[in-house]
Amino acid sequence: MANNYKESFIIDIQTSLSSCSAGYTSLFLWNWGGTSAGCDCSTSSYASSYKDMHAHTCNSTEISKGCSTVSSIGAQKFEFAKGKQFGKFDIFIPIFTYN
Repeated sequence: MANNYKESFIIDIQTSLSSCSAGYTSLFLWNWGGTSAGCDCSTSSYASSYKDMHAHTCNSTEISKGCSTVSSIGAQKFEFAKGKQFGKFDIFIPIFTYN
C-alpha cells in the first residue's frame, strides 16, 4: 500500500470523440496482460460452494458435472472505449510527474 502513495492521483478527467487538450494523455494507452484459462462451474451440478470460476482448465470430472473450460485471452493494447450512443471515445487525464 505504501507504494501506491508514490503514484500520481487523478484529479481531472476529460472525454472526447477525437483528441485531448494539451497537458493530457489518454487513460487507455496501456497494455492489459490478458487472462489465463479457467474452469467455469457456475452452472454445474456441484454443491454451491464449488459453483465458481476456477484458475485451471477443467478436468474430466468437472466437465461431467457441467463445468466448461474458458479459453485464455492474450494481452491487448487498449486505445479507446466503445459506447452504444457515440461509438469510440477516449478518456483523458492530466500528465503527471512524481517528485
